[in-house]
Amino acid sequence: MAIVVARPQQVGAGWAFGAIWSKSLRAYRVAILAWGIGLGLLLMATAAASPSIATAAGQLSSVTQSFSFFGDPVAIGTPQGYITFKFLGLLPLVLGIWAVIAGAHLTRGDEESGALDLLLGEPVSRARLMGEKIIAFALGIILAGAIITAFLILGLASAKLSPDVSGSVLAGVNIILATFIYGALGIFFSQFTRTAGAAAGIAGAYMALDFLVAGAMRSSNGPAWVSGLTINYYSELSKPIIPTYGTNPGALLVLLAISVVLVAASMWLFVRRDAGDVVKLWSRASQSATRRPPVAPAVTLTRAQGDRSLRGVAARALAANWLSIFWWIVGIGVFGVYAVFIAQAAEKVIAQAFQSSAVLKALFNGANMNTNNGFISGIEFAFIPFVVVLAAMFFAINWAQDLDRGRLETVLGEPLPRWRLPLERFVTVVVGVVALGAAAWLAPLLGGALSGFTLSGGDLASAGLGLIPLGLLTGALVYALAGRFSSGVILGIVGGLATLSFLVELIQSVLKFPDWVFNLSIFHVYGQPVINGVNWTGTLVMLALAAALLALAVYRFTQADMRQ
Repeated sequence: MAIVVARPQQVGAGWAFGAIWSKSLRAYRVAILAWGIGLGLLLMATAAASPSIATAAGQLSSVTQSFSFFGDPVAIGTPQGYITFKFLGLLPLVLGIWAVIAGAHLTRGDEESGALDLLLGEPVSRARLMGEKIIAFALGIILAGAIITAFLILGLASAKLSPDVSGSVLAGVNIILATFIYGALGIFFSQFTRTAGAAAGIAGAYMALDFLVAGAMRSSNGPAWVSGLTINYYSELSKPIIPTYGTNPGALLVLLAISVVLVAASMWLFVRRDAGDVVKLWSRASQSATRRPPVAPAVTLTRAQGDRSLRGVAARALAANWLSIFWWIVGIGVFGVYAVFIAQAAEKVIAQAFQSSAVLKALFNGANMNTNNGFISGIEFAFIPFVVVLAAMFFAINWAQDLDRGRLETVLGEPLPRWRLPLERFVTVVVGVVALGAAAWLAPLLGGALSGFTLSGGDLASAGLGLIPLGLLTGALVYALAGRFSSGVILGIVGGLATLSFLVELIQSVLKFPDWVFNLSIFHVYGQPVINGVNWTGTLVMLALAAALLALAVYRFTQADMRQ
């Protein structure tokens, strides 16, 4: 048997590290094509159908401000304004989901797997290593943005609108800059967390909070200085494809400056901290001053025996993830209460508008928004299902990460059947999803009690509990893919499928697809339970698929060799 030894020049700085950026970029190739082409096709379909929907422009003039929470409704009665409000404003947030995940894994993912130690063992500086990775990350977002821009131009042309190439390119630049900031937040927060998943969760929460604050300031005419603290505010200042509005160069420069600051801060922190460690927020001196005296091993064992979280795999998994579940509950709860206050303030104006506006019905996929339940369905439960799916994905990804790191050998050394391990770990997904469903049900009721806005508790219960199959199916899919793909790849695959499914449902009013295409979207199967009740057939199908995927995951785990 021949033994092949790599030549020094092939693994040294001259060859290997000149290709760090290209190797990193190759790792993004599937995500670039999937997100770029998927979002681009949906944008092209929206642009192609926009003239037929935007013909009744006059019907929207009295109510556009009521929907300013979701974007700045400029020239919404024109095709370009409709495209901007319905799709372009959300694109940085949607593409930002992948950017946050990829940014969080930029260096922390290699640190978790141990690959960073091998790279740093070569004659290359930390600054150069991270710099080339960031260049690859930036090129990935630029390429995805370029694909989306090309589809936008094609969509405008197919709608027989003047294909404003320069405006479309500037719209793409705006999307790229805002998206890169969200990814840079993932890179920055990963310097303070020990796992990429935690960094992605913090950056994602910041992204959602940024959108909520910017929307609240727009809809309430709040202080300008508060709006100026949000990323969404600056990305909304540019609407390049609207001829009467155009691009705000100052806003683009602010977005660029924020990106540079975040990247520079991340590189500075990465160069100065230990590999695999986190940035300390206080000095070592203060740590040693507050450090507790050592505890005898016997005392430690006695305490561990009394710790309920250590009495089983499920209990330990819940103890490790309860804080993440708590913050997802808080986020959904705050949004649920706030949506009711929006509804209460805009109820009369919207009810009058919906009596005669087919355009508004198209904007919100036919929801009967001149009723209390209809408004909550169109505003709140149009987005909460997507949030629950993302939360379930992050609850489940810990299982894939532990498989990546080979952390299950110790547990498997105990007298525990293999099939019980993934099932008990899945309890975290079940508890988290049920808790989020309950929060989605109870938060609007609380908001209604505080604002005097009457809602049906039974219908809200149907909507909240109907979220559970969505989350279970998502979590089971992550478990089924674990072991075959890395956790980063799984996040890209499941996150991409969920996003495309959500967008197909969000803009179904402008898509001319057959019904069977829409039925592939889990959000379409979820439907509008606040108005129409639970789709029991779809619910049972999703539960059956979740059970089948989980069974597949358990079977594959029982047959897997942990040494591989």
